[in-house]
Amino acid sequence: MKSMKIALFGKMRSGKDTVAKILVEEHGFKGFAFAQGIGEIIVKYFPTALAYGKPRNHYQHIGQSLRELDEDVWINYLFKRVLHHKMDLKLNVENKNKNIPFRVVVTDGRQVNEADRLRKEGYLIVKVEAPIEERLKRMKESGEDFNEKSLNHETEEQVELVRPDITIINDGTIEDLKRKVKALIDSGVVCDE
Repeated sequence: MKSMKIALFGKMRSGKDTVAKILVEEHGFKGFAFAQGIGEIIVKYFPTALAYGKPRNHYQHIGQSLRELDEDVWINYLFKRVLHHKMDLKLNVENKNKNIPFRVVVTDGRQVNEADRLRKEGYLIVKVEAPIEERLKRMKESGEDFNEKSLNHETEEQVELVRPDITIINDGTIEDLKRKVKALIDSGVVCDE
């Protein structure tokens, strides 16, 4: 197994989390999300917002509000966590003996500055796309709190500006998606540690 760093970009319910789950469960990746810090704020200060599924409006508002103070706030928080993971891998004796590769997937890219930094750090930028009808169906099935404003939020619009290295079209079954992810892994793309 080779070391790899992948960053997934896409609009809501395009299948980023599903691709990440496949990478984690079937290909030995560790997942990280920009939104983890936002989720920690929601759990601590807005716990009732979680009662009805993912509070997308909270994620969007908190995320963008703190980006006004420092546009790289979530990028810096993510890279701090990735660095801790990398150090844990290097320091763990069991990992040294097994020569476990450094495989990381960022699960929730949307912003241009995120893509720029990830690319600079050697990540493969993968855009996950799905037809709008399928995305809307997934939103309804999830019971997620969303509205027209959420669909047109600036974070959703930013995805259009991100130039991917590879695009995965998520318009079939889970098995189809697994084959596409395996093809990505088999392509031999490696990261520079």
